[in-house]
Amino acid sequence: MSLIPRRSSSTSRFFRKTPFIHAPIATAVDIGILRIRLNNQWLTMALMGGFARIGNNEITILVNDAEKGSDIDPQEAQQTLERAETNLKKAEGKRQTIEANLALRRAGVAK
Repeated sequence: MSLIPRRSSSTSRFFRKTPFIHAPIATAVDIGILRIRLNNQWLTMALMGGFARIGNNEITILVNDAEKGSDIDPQEAQQTLERAETNLKKAEGKRQTIEANLALRRAGVAK
């Protein structure tokens, strides 16, 4: 691999001629948002946890559930979030609290 120096007024920058090779890794994926660039357009996905593997400059993501941002109804997501907040306040015991927290996190991502 060779680097091409490019000078600016105050610093030197280097650009790769060959593609970056990422080290292989497997990792957990939390509940959250994923943005993917496909054909010069950004796609937003709500992910519900899972696993990701990076190897050979490819990323494989296996999740429990996923939904395109464009498929999420904002009013329905808001209602789901409000129900989850209410259920968390009413939760009794450790198990109900954990389940209510998880539902709240999922609803927060979809909103």
